Amino acid sequence: MDPYGTLTNAIELYGAVAALSERQRDASVLSYDMGFTVAEAAVLMGHGEATVRSQLRTGRERLATLLKVHCPEHPDGKTP
Repeated sequence: MDPYGTLTNAIELYGAVAALSERQRDASVLSYDMGFTVAEAAVLMGHGEATVRSQLRTGRERLATLLKVHCPEHPDGKTP
């Protein structure tokens, strides 16, 4: 992909991430960008692990909608 296309995609992604709720954004950044486990992110956020998993799932769904992409999920709700 050309550098312009890469930049355009990055801007679109960061704009979509900014549109997430604060909890969804925090969970996503801690887990996906910073590499924390769900348990670690839960401690940092002051929430239970189930809440963080829920925020990650709804955040992925919201990003998929905003970016107009398919968000595959396992039948048990966990990401591949």
